[in-house]
Amino acid sequence: MLAVGLIAFGAVAVGWLPPLYNVRVNPILEALRLTDQGQFLGRVAVIMGGALLVHSWLVLGLAVLRDHRVSLRQLWSLLALWCAALFFIPPLFSRDVYSYIAQGRLLIRGLNPYEFGVGALPGWFQLGPDPMWAESPTPYGPLFLAIEHAVAAVTTLSPTLAVLLFKLVCVVGIALMASGTARLARMHGIDVAAATWLVVLNPLVILHLLVGVHNDSLMIGLMLWAFIFALDSRRTLAIISVIAAVGIKPIALVALPFVVLAFRRCDPRMLTLGRDWILGGASVFFGVWALGTAQGVGLGWVGALTTPGSVATLLSPPTALAEIVGLTTNLFGIDSYASALSVLRTVGLIAAALLIARLLLSPGGRSAVRGAGLAFTALIALSPVVQPWYLLWALPLIAVSGLARPWHLRVIVAGTAMFVMYSLAEVNVVTDSTINGSDYLSVALSALIVLVIAVASPSERALAWGTQFAHGLQPQTEEEIALAHSRIVQGTTYVRS
Repeated sequence: MLAVGLIAFGAVAVGWLPPLYNVRVNPILEALRLTDQGQFLGRVAVIMGGALLVHSWLVLGLAVLRDHRVSLRQLWSLLALWCAALFFIPPLFSRDVYSYIAQGRLLIRGLNPYEFGVGALPGWFQLGPDPMWAESPTPYGPLFLAIEHAVAAVTTLSPTLAVLLFKLVCVVGIALMASGTARLARMHGIDVAAATWLVVLNPLVILHLLVGVHNDSLMIGLMLWAFIFALDSRRTLAIISVIAAVGIKPIALVALPFVVLAFRRCDPRMLTLGRDWILGGASVFFGVWALGTAQGVGLGWVGALTTPGSVATLLSPPTALAEIVGLTTNLFGIDSYASALSVLRTVGLIAAALLIARLLLSPGGRSAVRGAGLAFTALIALSPVVQPWYLLWALPLIAVSGLARPWHLRVIVAGTAMFVMYSLAEVNVVTDSTINGSDYLSVALSALIVLVIAVASPSERALAWGTQFAHGLQPQTEEEIALAHSRIVQGTTYVRS
C-alpha cells in the first residue's frame, strides 16, 4: 500500500487537471502544483511509488509461483484495495480522459467526432484535452462514443464527476479482464492465481488502465470473454462480445478470426474456416455499423483508424529505427527521417500482416487464444505507434495459454519494468506524450530505483533469473495437460510456442 499511497500523493501534485480547475482555492494544492518544489516532490513520489509497485508485484509473484501462499481471492482483494486507493486521484501519464469528455460534449452538440476534433468545441482547451489531438478525429469505436455521450449528458457542469465515471468504466473493464483471465486460464490448465498475478495485478494495468484512465481495459475484457464464449461453443455471445470490443477500440478486429478458429478448432478445414471468417466478419461489420447508426456517426471509425499513427513514439521499433537512420544521415547533411519513417512503418505493417496471416493459415499445434496472443505480439512489435499499455493487448492471451519456457516469464517481467520506467519519465503536468530534455533525469532516476531493487532484493533475483518458478504458468498435471490439449486447433500435439 506504500506504493499506491506515494502514487496517490504524487498525482495530487503532478496529475493532469483541466485549466478550468482553480487550484488556488486550496493552499495545499497551490503549494504542490504551482511551485517548483511541490512539483519536484510530487514527481519523486510518483517515481518512487511506481518503482515500489514493480517491487511489490515481483514479491507477490514469488509468493504465488513458488510458495503458493496467495489465493485467488486474496489477489482480487488486493486489486480492489489498489483500485480504491487510486480511484479519486487526478489522472497520470495521459490526459485522454479529457478528450473522452470533450468528444461526449461534441456529440451533445450534434457534431460527429469522426469528422470534428475536440477543437470544434467552444472552450475545449479549458476542459483539458491534449492540444496535439485538437483537430484529430476520434480513433474509438461507436460503442465508446455512446459511453462518452452518456457521461457528458449527466456531467455537463462537472468534469471531475465525468473523470470519476470514466474511471468507473475502466474499473468495469479491469473486472472483466480479471474474470476473463481466470476463466481462460482454467480452460487451458493454467494456475488461475499465477495468471491473475501476471496479468491483472501487473503494474501497467494499475498505472495506465486505472490511473491513466484508458478504455483499453474494457476492450481487452470483452475480447477475453469472446474467447470464453467461443470455447464454450456459444457462438452468438462470442460474436456479440467481439462487436462490443470493436465498438470500444477497432484494433479488437485482430481477435475476430482467432475467435472463429476457437469455434472450429476440431474442424479447421480451410473451406469451412473461410466461410466462417466471412460470416463472422460480416456479422461484426453489421453490428458495429448498427452501433454507429444508433449514434448517428455511421462508419466514420474506419477513416479514423490512422489517427494514433500521427504521433511518433520510440517504443515502436520501426519508429526507433527511422530515428536512428535519420540521425545517421544527418551526419552527412541528408534529412531522411520522414522518408525512412514512412518506409519502415509500411514495411512493419506488411510484416505484421504476413505473420498474422501465417498464424491463421497454419494454426495447428496451438490454441486459438495462443494464436491471437502471438498475433497481437507481432502487431505491437511492428506497429507504427506503441504505447506502454499496448503490451496488455497480448499479455492476457499469452499468459492464459501458458508460458512453457522460463525466458518467457523473464521477458514479460523485463518488458513490464521497462515500460513502467518509460511511463515514469513522463510524470509532469507540463509534458506531453514525447520525452523532452527535462525528463531524462526522471528516466535515470526511475531506472536506477528499479534496477537497484531488482539487484538487491533476493525475491526479484529469484523471479527474474530463476528457472524453477514459472511452473504455475504451464499445465502440470495429466488433467491440466489433457485440458490444454482439448483447446488445440486440429487436435494436434500440445506445443511450447
